[in-house]
Amino acid sequence: MSSYDLPLEAFRLSRGLSRDSGSDAALAEALEALKPQVHKLRQHFWDHSYTGSVDLDYSGPLADAYLPAYVPGYIQQSLMAYQEAGLDSASVTTVGFFCCGPCPEAVGLVKHLGQQQHPGSLRFHFFDVNHEGWCITREALLEVGCTRRWSGQLELETPHSLDLSEPQSVEEHASVISTLDLAVFQNFDNEMGEAQNVMRSNIERTAALLPASSALVLSDLHYAADRYEANHQVLKEKLAPFGEVHAWKSPGSRGVRVPWPTGPIRSHLLVGNPAEIGSGKPWLVPRAGHDASFLVIKKPAGAQGVRDRVVSPQRLR
Repeated sequence: MSSYDLPLEAFRLSRGLSRDSGSDAALAEALEALKPQVHKLRQHFWDHSYTGSVDLDYSGPLADAYLPAYVPGYIQQSLMAYQEAGLDSASVTTVGFFCCGPCPEAVGLVKHLGQQQHPGSLRFHFFDVNHEGWCITREALLEVGCTRRWSGQLELETPHSLDLSEPQSVEEHASVISTLDLAVFQNFDNEMGEAQNVMRSNIERTAALLPASSALVLSDLHYAADRYEANHQVLKEKLAPFGEVHAWKSPGSRGVRVPWPTGPIRSHLLVGNPAEIGSGKPWLVPRAGHDASFLVIKKPAGAQGVRDRVVSPQRLR
């Protein structure tokens, strides 16, 4: 299966397009109509990601454009994180996805655990500040990428409203976080901006609230190396009291890679070859690779009483 088949199927579902041959023209028209939205996404990330001030209205067509433009790479990024973290499939049942957007990380986890013949049920919790905007796109992606591909029982819990830029916001969800076997944060720090100290503190609080034998996985784009390396270094030091911390970067240049798209996405949206760029045609170049930084903390089986060690945002410098 191509990396783009699943996002394309989710796009079909979000737009109510069937898979019969008569829908080809409607699919082509819908993909063509996404071009301005993909341009907007790409341009905004290019202009603002280095400063940590990405601020977009993720809803409607813009949320749908995210599926073919970014989801394939973000699924692969999450897979790399899970594989390098060495997650034990038998110990992962209840998972929290933070700042999750359309939640490609959930799709990656289902694939990762499925490859290990995960024996039982899964329960997913979703934490985000914009559930309404992502709702249709996320539901479609979870349906085709998780529900249809998981042979066991899969429970998708009612989303939790969480804004990491608000001090102590994770405390409102302490009862849920304290049940998680795994907490996942992916691609959130390109929107941290001036709230980075508060967000770091909330991540630290999340680590403190997690139960014994759990894991916390952070995976961030490596846009501005000096900024994100510094951020991960700070988090590495702050999370160290809670368990074993492991940090690494994607190997080599453009380490998180997906192949160039084929089929309808190639024909109607992300089209063109490198040699054709600059020919005057409005090509949308596929985002086939990016670098990422990873950070994992694994709490020991006997972890007790660590919650009181977490500092408040006011004490962060």
